[in-house]
Amino acid sequence: MSNIKISSKHTLIKINPLTIIIVFLSLIFGRFNYIFIHYIIALFHEICHVLIAKIFKIKVNSISFLPFGFYAKMDELEKEKPMRQLLVIIMGPLSFFPVWLILNILRLNFIISSYTYDFAFTSALTVMLFNLIPLYPLDGARAIEIIVAIKLDEYKTRIIRVIISIISLMFLTYYCLKESQFIVLIFLFISVIYEIIFFRKNYILFLLKRLCEKNTRSLKIIRDYKIYRYRKCKLIKNNTAIEEPEIIRRIITNTKKDTN
Repeated sequence: MSNIKISSKHTLIKINPLTIIIVFLSLIFGRFNYIFIHYIIALFHEICHVLIAKIFKIKVNSISFLPFGFYAKMDELEKEKPMRQLLVIIMGPLSFFPVWLILNILRLNFIISSYTYDFAFTSALTVMLFNLIPLYPLDGARAIEIIVAIKLDEYKTRIIRVIISIISLMFLTYYCLKESQFIVLIFLFISVIYEIIFFRKNYILFLLKRLCEKNTRSLKIIRDYKIYRYRKCKLIKNNTAIEEPEIIRRIITNTKKDTN
């Protein structure tokens, strides 16, 4: 099933068909209030990502309305400095604290009941903790990836990302089965399987994109054919300087050979 697309002036809004089905079922079974509260909290979580991105003038390409919440796609985010990327990423989980404050104000002023407060608080806490899981593409994994990429080359960074995601999935499988969270488990499995299957393809796409862009990053002298995400690389080998474009071409050639 393809997404329903709504074009705004600057951002494309995508609605997953499964989301519509979930909302429809919640209306039938009288659970719409709970779904509505969850989606409002999830939307606020994503808005916090978007607000920081807008402050740094990072383009938001699209916002997807998914069965579990929202996802803002920012193709230009990877070009930003690590600290800016981290700020954009962590502002989502940090949205829990203003939500918690607002909920307390509403409860103290008797605008919402204690029951509604408890459900909304649990939902906000769940959204925060779920997104902190180190399983790509959740915020926790993306934050770890940014930190790792500062020190390690891109290939090793992506390997670590996959390994951490697999380990996280192993632990979460037990919890999801115990709590009968089968839909969540399927989503997590698909995310990890996608990362494994398309690992080389996505790595080559990263290199091709890097090859086409203007690199204004600070220079890093390397001794092997590697690319660092936040540095412009120059290889010194046998007293010969090899510039980054040639390094990338060599890596792509070797990667394709390994695949074949």
